[in-house]
Amino acid sequence: MTIWGAEAMDNTIRGFWQHTNGKIYAVECDTFGKIIGGVGPLDPNALHDLDHYDYKPAITGWLMDAVAQRKLRRLTPASCR
Repeated sequence: MTIWGAEAMDNTIRGFWQHTNGKIYAVECDTFGKIIGGVGPLDPNALHDLDHYDYKPAITGWLMDAVAQRKLRRLTPASCR
């Protein structure tokens, strides 16, 4: 498994997302794209495999608001290096 790309786990999709403030989050979505969990902000110099994180629903509201405001975007593998 790659730590940079999206990974499918138990019918979910996980990936790294970056806020316009530069902070990085690991986000878990269902197969329809609904955010169901997240963790962060994370240290960009110490990112782990996406299955390493404990995704919690506590920040999903904030994550969804940030996406709606176009302040949070999915990172591509090239942008993480």
